[in-house]
Amino acid sequence: MLWTPRDERVYPWRELARDAATPTRGWLAPDGQPGDSYPQIQIMAYVSATAAERLFQHTTKSWTEVLKDADASKAQGFPLDLSAQMHFVSHHELMTSPNVVAMVSGSDPKLGQEYVVYSAHVDHLGIGKPINGDDIYNGAVDDGSGVAALLTLAKAFQSLPRKTARSILFIGTTSEEDGLLGSDYFAHFPAVPIESIAADINMDPASVF
Repeated sequence: MLWTPRDERVYPWRELARDAATPTRGWLAPDGQPGDSYPQIQIMAYVSATAAERLFQHTTKSWTEVLKDADASKAQGFPLDLSAQMHFVSHHELMTSPNVVAMVSGSDPKLGQEYVVYSAHVDHLGIGKPINGDDIYNGAVDDGSGVAALLTLAKAFQSLPRKTARSILFIGTTSEEDGLLGSDYFAHFPAVPIESIAADINMDPASVF
């Protein structure tokens, strides 16, 4: 991946280099295959804007022209008369962090087979630099308040004297802060048929800031 000047303004190269050593997380499908697996891509690396300029010095397009084409949404595929040797070592560790799913069944024989989803993510940023002696990043806004609303709604719907026509699904998704992993897993492997989900009301108050 080529790091453009625009990327540099948003996310400085020094920060990317620092984060390169940070472990990444993903989810595994029931067959054990990672969800973000692309067998055609055997290795991926980042190249800084400065290195990209040098990389394109002896090609049919300059780095400036490549950026211009990208801004114009033009196809950019062309061969580079260059080769590189790269070595990549991975260390894998199996972790578990489940989504939490609950349901209140609908009262209508037909519409009860459809689902309205309420969702919120149960994770935040974990543990970090202590502030006033507290090193737990509780995430009251992102997304403790959303989870509190989710639990309140679940209790309210369950206590209704007459249940709603459609079924109500409540989902507490995991690993939102790691790249929406719990939501992505649910989208690929939903607890109910995906075509039966009529709507998903997601509660993440931090997104309004």
